[in-house]
Amino acid sequence: MYTNLEWYAATVMEPCGLKRKLFPPTFAAAQLLGWCDNVLEQADGPKIIRLSARYTGSAAPQPLPSSAEPFGSAGAGQKPLKCRGVF
Repeated sequence: MYTNLEWYAATVMEPCGLKRKLFPPTFAAAQLLGWCDNVLEQADGPKIIRLSARYTGSAAPQPLPSSAEPFGSAGAGQKPLKCRGVF
């Protein structure tokens, strides 16, 4: 699980003296302001401005050949797989 910006904000708000019970309303107010900004941006024009990003991860996985059988089904001359209580 990845942390989001609110986790980092909470690590700053607590030492500043903000009570923990005020964290959710603070995060909700920040979200509300962001949504209001999106509405104003859409009202201003049809184009929504987003930051550009470039993917730098690994290449997309290649699809399996169409003749591949789904997991758990038996191919020609093969016995079906059986679950042995692993789960």
